[in-house]
Amino acid sequence: MSRTIVALATPPGIGGIAVIRISGIRAFEITQMCISSKKSINQMLSHSIIYCNFQTN
Repeated sequence: MSRTIVALATPPGIGGIAVIRISGIRAFEITQMCISSKKSINQMLSHSIIYCNFQTN
């Protein structure tokens, strides 16, 4: 896969959670830039649920 794809997997609007799917060659790099977590993205398991804060700046 030569492209990185990001897609919102939950409906738009106000809600308690948001699920964002990301895959491709730059998935780890982009995710690390966008989240705030105690763990590094390299320490997280693939195909798992991760609770973290999404950075807006």
